[in-house]
Amino acid sequence: MTMFGSPWLANPGGAYTIDQSCRFTSADTSYLTWTPSDAPDSRRKFTFSFWMKRGQTSTTQQVHTESTGCSGGNAGYGLYIRNDNKLEPYQWPLSLLTTNATHTTTNDWVHVVEVIDTTQATSSDRIKLYIDGTLITSFAWATYPAQNHDCGITQSGVVNRIGATSAGAHAMDMTLAEFHYLDGIAADVGDFGQTIEGVYLPKEYTGSYGGHGYYLDFSDSSDLGADQSGNGNDFTSSGLDSADQLLDSPTKNYATFDRGNNDACTLSEGNLKTNAPGYWSAVASTQTVSGSGKYYVECLVGNRYGTYSGGGFVPDSVSTNDMGGALYYGPIDNATTPNNAVGCEYNGGGVGYYAASGTTSFGPITEPDDTTMYSTNELYVLYALDLDNERLWVGTAFTSDSTVTWFGPSGSGADPTDGGTTGLDISGYITAQSDPDLLFVHAPNNGSGNPYCTVNFGQSTYKFAPPTDYIGIYDEKVES
Repeated sequence: MTMFGSPWLANPGGAYTIDQSCRFTSADTSYLTWTPSDAPDSRRKFTFSFWMKRGQTSTTQQVHTESTGCSGGNAGYGLYIRNDNKLEPYQWPLSLLTTNATHTTTNDWVHVVEVIDTTQATSSDRIKLYIDGTLITSFAWATYPAQNHDCGITQSGVVNRIGATSAGAHAMDMTLAEFHYLDGIAADVGDFGQTIEGVYLPKEYTGSYGGHGYYLDFSDSSDLGADQSGNGNDFTSSGLDSADQLLDSPTKNYATFDRGNNDACTLSEGNLKTNAPGYWSAVASTQTVSGSGKYYVECLVGNRYGTYSGGGFVPDSVSTNDMGGALYYGPIDNATTPNNAVGCEYNGGGVGYYAASGTTSFGPITEPDDTTMYSTNELYVLYALDLDNERLWVGTAFTSDSTVTWFGPSGSGADPTDGGTTGLDISGYITAQSDPDLLFVHAPNNGSGNPYCTVNFGQSTYKFAPPTDYIGIYDEKVES
């Protein structure tokens, strides 16, 4: 089972958690490079292990590669994801394996392990590909290297790259965690992961790395390519900065915007930024909140002069096509359906919901300088949802501000930590919607002007400290 904002507890024992990750984006052509200055321990035995959370899908993306142009025709072992979302390890210029299965999830983390050992007598044992601990045996294409073949891997003077080809093409759009490379070692997949009570979990690797091995855990935001194996095989970054270190990880999976629950929005930056070209557009979070708990969501929004733009919470039973309408009609005294959202509509700054017994709303929510929210400048719009006390607050702040102005039915000066006294009473909404599982939804809703929103569910450092006892939206899975 999983619990949002709470740990999933498996077998008793020592917990292994992963605390951070690194976001690579195709728009920035971000990648890491390292060029060895000597020969590897082996070009016949090696292992890759990493966790990935995809951003874009259905585009060709290079995960790792050794540069082409090596001597002896042994150029470039690597792995990429094709535009049909199949994984393909290769020894340039030939494909080795092409999976039949496609890998399109952007909502969760996937573990990939490649084990190469060309000394094996059986051809299919010379390269093995594992996904979430399971050996892949069904391939659309399979060509195995000859026995004792020397692969093109970490050769002296040749660039090794994570996130793009040697020419910087096919840039990766995904977040990576726990990137291991073992030189001269054909490891067991169980060295990196384990299944406990039906849940596949990361496992701390405690083995050796070999001379050209490396371990990138992305723990240093100022040096995301730092090798933690002890070998000093550090990578140099391009197109990455400290903001690309995220708290999102295989053991604490944060919500993002959901490509699979998206009505005409354009997503980028690891599915944390959205804009849209048309009316009634909207996109939902990948995870819900319900029942109890206190949740904080931080949004940086711009170009809010787009008609009907808004944000808030919508039951997961609402269809994708109706989410934008629900966020317009629900909060602003309008009984037109769909109206089953609770949130903030920027045109006039109305905040509230429509329930079967009538409409409850308050507003207008204003910017800190008392100008309209219906504007072009960037503004933080923040949501504090207290399901314990069934209350909602909405806050605003400029990018230059150090504090948030929180609003409730009585106007500014509200406090999300007061136990519900100053918040909007949403108990009628919760009852009318039958204790719903709530998605966070942003609705750009615009025919021009390109309104946009960058959301933070907690995977990045917040601009403003959340109110006491409020947390982001995440699914925590640990062995404990």
